[in-house]
Amino acid sequence: MKAIEIYETNDGSRFDKKAEAIKYEELCDKCNSINLKLGILARDLESNEYIQHDPEVIKTHLESLWVL
Repeated sequence: MKAIEIYETNDGSRFDKKAEAIKYEELCDKCNSINLKLGILARDLESNEYIQHDPEVIKTHLESLWVL
């Protein structure tokens, strides 16, 4: 028998490799920072949801949103 190690991220997603979990968490953090700038809190969305934004609002924030 052997032990199996699984990495669970803040949203409950699971990964076999630590590097993949870290990369996923970093992407989630970037997405959350963008959403915060647009006034969206993570608790307002389910994992399979998105919000269609007004293009004019995005244009006003485009420079500061360019983090990815």
